[in-house]
Amino acid sequence: MLVYLLILYLNDNDFTTGEGIVMAIALIISSLFSIFLSIHSSVNMYKIYALMRRMLIKIMSEKILRVHSSVLSEGSTKSKFLNSITIDMVILENINPSVLFLSIPPALIFAIILTYFFFGLFGCLGILVSILHIPIAIYIGDSNLSSRSQLKELNDRRIRKTELIIEWIRSIKLYCWEDYFLLDVYKERDQEIQIHKKLSRIYGSFFILSNGGLGLVLFIALGSYIGVKGNLPLSNVLFLISIYIFTQLFAINLSIRGIKTITAIRSALNRFDELMLLQERDNLNYEPILKGKILMENCEVVWKKNQNDEDSEHEPLIKTTRKNFSLKGINFEISEPQLVIVVGPPGSGKTTLLMALLNELYVIEGNMQVKGRCAFVGKDPWIIEDTVRNNILVGSDYNEDKYQKVLERCELVKDIEGFIDKDMSLVSDQKLSGGQQIRIALARALYAETEILLLDNPLSSVDPEVRKILLKTLKDASCKKIVILTSHIIEILHEANNIIMLENGNQLFFGPSHTLKTSEYAQTLLSNLSKKQKLSAKTEKYIELSKTKKDLIINPETKALEGKITFKTYKNYTLYGMKSYWIIGLILFLIISSQILLIATTYWPLIWAESDNETSAYYFYGMAILVVSCYFGQVLRVIPINELLINSNKVLYNKAIRGFCNTNFTNINSFSSGSIIQRFSKDAAVTDEVITNAYFDAVSLNIGVIGFMIVIIIIQPIVAFVIPIWILILYFIFKHLIPVVSDLKSTEVIVKSPLLTTFNSLLKGSYTIRSLNLQFYILQQIESKSINCYKAYIALQEVSSLFQFFFVLTINLLYIANVAVLIGTKGLINANIAGFSLSISSSLQRATYTIYRIMAEFNWQMTSVQRLIDFADLQSEDFNDKNDRIFEVKNGQVVFLSLNMRYRKDLPLALCRINLNVETGSKIAVIGRTGAGKSSFVNVLCRIVNPESGTIFIDGTNYLDIPIKQLRSKISVIPQCPFVFQASLRDNIDPLHTYSDFHIFELLQELSFSIDINSITDLNTSIVDKDFFLSHGQKQLLCLVRAVLKNNKIVVLDEATSSIDQETEIKFQNIIDTKMKDCTIFCITHKLNSMLLCQRVVVFEKGEVVEDGRPEELWQNENSFCRKFVFNSQSNQRII
Repeated sequence: MLVYLLILYLNDNDFTTGEGIVMAIALIISSLFSIFLSIHSSVNMYKIYALMRRMLIKIMSEKILRVHSSVLSEGSTKSKFLNSITIDMVILENINPSVLFLSIPPALIFAIILTYFFFGLFGCLGILVSILHIPIAIYIGDSNLSSRSQLKELNDRRIRKTELIIEWIRSIKLYCWEDYFLLDVYKERDQEIQIHKKLSRIYGSFFILSNGGLGLVLFIALGSYIGVKGNLPLSNVLFLISIYIFTQLFAINLSIRGIKTITAIRSALNRFDELMLLQERDNLNYEPILKGKILMENCEVVWKKNQNDEDSEHEPLIKTTRKNFSLKGINFEISEPQLVIVVGPPGSGKTTLLMALLNELYVIEGNMQVKGRCAFVGKDPWIIEDTVRNNILVGSDYNEDKYQKVLERCELVKDIEGFIDKDMSLVSDQKLSGGQQIRIALARALYAETEILLLDNPLSSVDPEVRKILLKTLKDASCKKIVILTSHIIEILHEANNIIMLENGNQLFFGPSHTLKTSEYAQTLLSNLSKKQKLSAKTEKYIELSKTKKDLIINPETKALEGKITFKTYKNYTLYGMKSYWIIGLILFLIISSQILLIATTYWPLIWAESDNETSAYYFYGMAILVVSCYFGQVLRVIPINELLINSNKVLYNKAIRGFCNTNFTNINSFSSGSIIQRFSKDAAVTDEVITNAYFDAVSLNIGVIGFMIVIIIIQPIVAFVIPIWILILYFIFKHLIPVVSDLKSTEVIVKSPLLTTFNSLLKGSYTIRSLNLQFYILQQIESKSINCYKAYIALQEVSSLFQFFFVLTINLLYIANVAVLIGTKGLINANIAGFSLSISSSLQRATYTIYRIMAEFNWQMTSVQRLIDFADLQSEDFNDKNDRIFEVKNGQVVFLSLNMRYRKDLPLALCRINLNVETGSKIAVIGRTGAGKSSFVNVLCRIVNPESGTIFIDGTNYLDIPIKQLRSKISVIPQCPFVFQASLRDNIDPLHTYSDFHIFELLQELSFSIDINSITDLNTSIVDKDFFLSHGQKQLLCLVRAVLKNNKIVVLDEATSSIDQETEIKFQNIIDTKMKDCTIFCITHKLNSMLLCQRVVVFEKGEVVEDGRPEELWQNENSFCRKFVFNSQSNQRII
């Protein structure tokens, strides 16, 4: 209204100067007040979003703790939860357009009323054409929900595969499988990009209709007015241009953005609904009682209900790994404190039994009663990224005496003494050895003082000395509580009060060890398990077991890259998609040309209104040509840049994941798991959902505003006097306020990492959390970190709002100056030109708030781009590899020459002065205490970490001169933690498809023990997750198949037999003896049997080789570590 009155003032001498000044002041104040209200409401909306995010994270965390294990064990479920607090939260953060969309209807109604009052029905006709865009946008938005759903599924799959890479990056590097997994992620990413392009084209068409439609609505309104009335009042035309710029360029554009955001939010909430409807477990509260009790009467237990085992096209390639493994005929009662050991071959159901007792599975038949609280320690212990002490206490009150006793009983005192900050050192599962993880988890279970203790094969990951201590600890604990221990170590069965024997999911025996002879089935099973266990004559005198600990490598996490934004950030991101500066120049030319056409289209009605012959076809055709040209210009403005920016997102993500996979392991360990996940989930989502639109809007709006400014200055050059003042104020703002906002944004990004880390820990440790009743503790941890995120986010928005106000005020100096000059110079310039300048100024003033919001959002969210660029720029571990020749290991001789290695410059040497000459075909046992250097030995041999000085010669070639991937491909490693992923059996054995199907079939038939080839019809049968479940031991056997298939001359057995029973271990060793008899084998072991099968023993202590010789020779030295190793391993084998 005020704009219209000022236009009348400029065209009508009846108004006094005082009235003009009052109207100008009122216009300026009302405009600034509306901007202030907009900023204030925007901040409040962000506060509402932050509270909503906290609420959703809390609800999802509580849901995870209730979801049934059969559902949670599926990889897709975990990735969906993770995506909900990363990708979906990015979508919800853009809630402002969807809320502002609600304000559009009253604004349009008011615009219609004003237009009708000043221009009649003809003006309303143009607004109605504008409004027609909204239902079209709603319809297309609804029809694209399916694309959003498809995109959501692709996001889940990509995140699941990316998580797999993050979790198993060391194994992937050892196997040289980076390219396989990267290509798999690239394929998923390509499909995502195609959908993003589809959505971009659809929503880009809305922008085209919105901007290009400005000329159309002017043409329709003015053409119909002239056709009926014949003349155009100039002041009304200027007012109509101002109204249409608001309705078409702002109201309709905002409506379309709001509809787009609402569609995305609906898709995110659909995922939330899906997660909330996941099947939950029965909530059983185990109350403290004097003593625990367990009863299972003829129980049948399954992982999933109503699972049809006959729906597979092929017979199972893996024995005892049906789609729904079950336990049948389970009968036992435990009513007194005692130690119960559960034994059986791999895949017999030992872990399943513990899961059943934790109420994680379905009892479909029989009666099961568990009275008392349970503490659970799994094969993969739950370790939170926190201090050692907090990992043990997990929210319990600290009792010094009790705490110290638990540390001693779990043999953790020496380990903690080696940590930099003792028990206040920050640890994670990546920074602890397997044995340390097990002992910390056991300490947690003992500190909890529950009535029942369930342990899933914890003794396999520790050395004989520690095993003896832990076994004594469990034996002592069994005097006061029920301890159920799964194990494949036959020699410890005599320690049990009762034994449970399982095979193929059936219970063969329950009772004391001395009654084993009375059970024919148990006798047969024990005979099979211990078959060929006897040692050769020359080694029978060593009738004992083994010991091992892993290297103590505690690297304090280095400060993660914070994503500091520089000009280079924008340049790199732009060039990823646009490739060259020529293309960037072309894109800018197209945008500027389209803006010129848009301004020309709004200026043509003034020329039309000023003409003496308004009905002339010249003006009609001129306007029609401009309208068509404007549409065409908007197409060239929108489509190319969006396509290229989406390509930038694709290239950026691919470079980041490749940079992560190809960097050295020390760099990888400097980031927390939450920080890594955040980059490939939340930051990637920001580039896809926010950056593309924000980049386009920032460029388009800036060029549009600059265009409007140029028009204003051309019309009224005196307005240019504010430019120097404007520049000075903007310099001050960008000099002093922008860094503060950028730091707050970096802080807000950083504090999200602990939240994601804890949330991911919740997903991984739900069994342990529920068993120890730690739900309140973990929810408290998540809530605490969520509050930190909330505070950082609100601080960012509050400071940003202050910056926004000053920024908008500065931009509006030009608007204020133009209004003041136009009022003060009335009559000195053409009134029509002055009115057009005022209309343009009004549009500029409205654009300033939008441009700040877009620019601020663009600048903040570029932090996500920089964080991905940081990963893309990580130094590759093979950057020094300049030798392109093919390297072959023909003999397998390995010579360590004065080798020293440390993990970081600020840490002591992990290996010191290693000098070894390993002849071709030797079998070397590597033993030592925890922290002795065994794992470091493997790491440096495979160049997971490079030596600081010295080197290794392989067949006379300095291994530092061998390309790193060639080197690793010539060394077969069978790791302690077997790496099996959800894919076909064939891809799990040979993902690079180096070998033929026939070769693999033949090898599987030859090695068919526990891996039972019932019907070799399809190697593409999927294993893990939905199709087949493998036990830990069976996974280890698959790793053996991989090693045999590669037929390398150098083999590393990194505690490879720690999780398999002795019958399988003997077959395992026989395969090695026959298939790898000419190989050089490094056997990292804590098993006496494995050591005695080697010709040579190398003993590590504090990173140095302290003993080296044949087992018999070292035995002769009464003070030798090898002799102590044997004695500490001693255990009764008189089981039968």
